[in-house]
Amino acid sequence: MLNSITYGSSLLCLLLSIPQPTHALDGGSEAPTTAVPYTAALLSSDEVFNKCAGVLITPKTILTTASCVQNQTTSSLKARVGSSDRTTGGTVVSFNKILQHPKYSTKTWDYDIALLSLSEAAPDSVPLADLGNFSDVVGSGTTMYGWGLTNYSNTEFPKKLQK
Repeated sequence: MLNSITYGSSLLCLLLSIPQPTHALDGGSEAPTTAVPYTAALLSSDEVFNKCAGVLITPKTILTTASCVQNQTTSSLKARVGSSDRTTGGTVVSFNKILQHPKYSTKTWDYDIALLSLSEAAPDSVPLADLGNFSDVVGSGTTMYGWGLTNYSNTEFPKKLQK
């Protein structure tokens, strides 16, 4: 189901290792501006939202899904880091390398993960995601964040980060 959510709504679900009650994506609400400051909105080269997100895991690396960067090049993709608004604020960064998992399958969506290498380090003011130990949270609830549609009858993606 996660793969269909990721693909169908083009929403990268940021799975945090914080036990939370399970929430549905449909009917999401605006996230507090400081909830996940390491979130990155992926943009086209002209800085238009490309319907995907990622997380800053090192000062020069964003983790995202392979399906979000399929057929993209470093010159066709940018990211906005340090802002919960996908249209303004923070810093727009460029990439010098896109690395999809070598076993990524567009048919099954297995290994739907990719790393984006930033041309320059993100500002020190943007914290890094703590990926933690996921074995500690297996079976617990998660909170999902992104700029995806919160209602499938909507046609416009929200500007503010949703949870």
